[in-house]
Amino acid sequence: MASKKVKISANQALNATNKVLNSMTEISDHYVNGKKYYNSNQAKADLMVVQKLRKRTDFVAGLTVVLWLVLIIGTIVLCVTGNDIVLELLHL
Repeated sequence: MASKKVKISANQALNATNKVLNSMTEISDHYVNGKKYYNSNQAKADLMVVQKLRKRTDFVAGLTVVLWLVLIIGTIVLCVTGNDIVLELLHL
């Protein structure tokens, strides 16, 4: 009876050890593949694409902020001065 329990415990320990070993092997494989990709030309090309996209996104975000500020300030000016300033700008 006791030998069966020891055998079951040993099998469970062996299974747990195999799971850990498989996990470590997977981690090692992911690391090696990641290192290969990091040093590859494809990674450099992908990085260039991301940097170009980031520049465009920054430009669009900045332009959006500027347009909102112009709209807000324009609305405030029109509310304070009335439409007189618009008529003066149009020379009417």
